[in-house]
Amino acid sequence: METLTNLEIVIGALALLSSLMVVLSSNPIVSAIGLLGSLFLTGGLYFAMGAYFIGAAQILIYAGAIAVLFVFIVMLLDVKPLTTRIPGRTAIIALGCLAGVFFVAAAVVATVKSGGSITVGSNDPVAVASLSPIEIARLFVSKYMVAFQMTGFLILAAIIGAILLGRPEKTSQYG
Repeated sequence: METLTNLEIVIGALALLSSLMVVLSSNPIVSAIGLLGSLFLTGGLYFAMGAYFIGAAQILIYAGAIAVLFVFIVMLLDVKPLTTRIPGRTAIIALGCLAGVFFVAAAVVATVKSGGSITVGSNDPVAVASLSPIEIARLFVSKYMVAFQMTGFLILAAIIGAILLGRPEKTSQYG
């Protein structure tokens, strides 16, 4: 069983704190910056585990493009911090925390039942780590094409939804 290094624990804890900042902040700019930090630190976790190509792709694609795009959309829409009371917000936060505890408990139970090792995909870590960028690209355009395209459509829908929901309502037909 492979143990976590101190660097992986620190980066993971910072990523968790950054993710909590995304969810718990009432200021949209702070949430977008937290998302950027979370995605960047996830790339750092990949680097710490030796998956350099995936780490670079995570930082370049997600932290470098997607999160920065979200920051620009929030700035473009001039979204104000949340000042109104949303009914049931406390219950939703409590339910989210409960769901998080449930998923962490399920992961711990699955790890204990499997003897401390969970394998995803291949049982040979050398075979997974030895995939070249060309082989990864072939997997994206063959086996994982639908998931890859659906992710793109989901991001596009989120951007269009943010623009439509953030537009100020017109008070007259001329302005």
